[in-house]
Amino acid sequence: MVKRISCMVIGVFCLLTLLLSGPVLAADATDTNSAIQQIKDIQQQLSKTQSTISDVQAQMKTTDTQIAAINSAVDTLNTQIAALDAKMASTKAQVDDMQNLQNEQEKELEARIRTMYMYGSDSYLEILFSSKNFTELLSRMDNVKAIMQADRDAVNNLEATKEQIASRNSDLESQKAQVEEAKKAQDDAKTALEKAKSQQTAQLAQLQKEYDSEKAAGQAVADKFGLNGLIQLGNYYWPIDPSNAKAFVITSPFGYRGSEATGGVGTAYHEGVDIGADAGTPVMAIADGTVTQAGPNGGYGNFVAIDHGTDTSGQSIGSSYGHMQSLNTTTGATVKKGDVIGYVGSTGNSTGPHLHLNIIVNKQNVDPLTYFPQYTSQFTYQ
Repeated sequence: MVKRISCMVIGVFCLLTLLLSGPVLAADATDTNSAIQQIKDIQQQLSKTQSTISDVQAQMKTTDTQIAAINSAVDTLNTQIAALDAKMASTKAQVDDMQNLQNEQEKELEARIRTMYMYGSDSYLEILFSSKNFTELLSRMDNVKAIMQADRDAVNNLEATKEQIASRNSDLESQKAQVEEAKKAQDDAKTALEKAKSQQTAQLAQLQKEYDSEKAAGQAVADKFGLNGLIQLGNYYWPIDPSNAKAFVITSPFGYRGSEATGGVGTAYHEGVDIGADAGTPVMAIADGTVTQAGPNGGYGNFVAIDHGTDTSGQSIGSSYGHMQSLNTTTGATVKKGDVIGYVGSTGNSTGPHLHLNIIVNKQNVDPLTYFPQYTSQFTYQ
């Protein structure tokens, strides 16, 4: 009887253990999946923030270019102003000469007017009628005409000189005013651009602060659930230009695949993904790193492997690219994210043009697509 009771107790205990342990395990799995999704959401937001940062940086670069162009234009205008100042200085002597001539003409005219005032217009008649004979009369008439013409010439020359001086000064002042107005417009434009640059700098600082905060939140989740490798999501370039119509065509996904998917070529377990881009399409490095291998590699054909170093949690990260038509890098080369390292082909064990992409974390192949959450909705499978 006691034995039966003991068995019953043990049975009940086991049942309770199963009932309790089941939900706990399920909850753990659910929490982990939720954490992964949370990290992916954070990385998508990081990708958007980084894209905005890139846009602002591009705007700042454009602003800098515009400011440089304005500085160049202002330098040119300053040169023109200096030339006009030099020209005005060189003509000042001429203007002074004209002024002296004007002063002389004014003196002569004043003297003539004074004489006319003193003697009146009748003095001309007196000169004529006081002639002793007709010959002297004709001679004096010629002299009177000459005097009258000299009076008219003096007045006309005085006016011409004044007009010439005024015209010369007016032209120089007008030219300088136009150049100074153009310079003011450039200065105003530069002030506006510098204000825009200041706003862009502040916006960039705020965006970087948001990016750092978002990444810290993702790192906290990753640390809690031991998912540090995932925090790097979104930090990589897709190896095919996203504007390419076939950039996101996945012809063979990561993991096990049937023989019908390979046509009997390659292994059943696919350690990367195949991207169905056309032959000759440029292949880009997904991140900065050092090329550890560049050349033929058995079934992978023309092959490139890159060491990307370690992530923030100390995990080693690497990538490799297979079946390329030709290579654009060499072993030992240092590459930057986005550098073209080769071109899509069908070398090695391949049934057609495509790029085979591997991502290796701590010497283990992982699904490359999980490292590009920003493109998840764009992947198509054939």
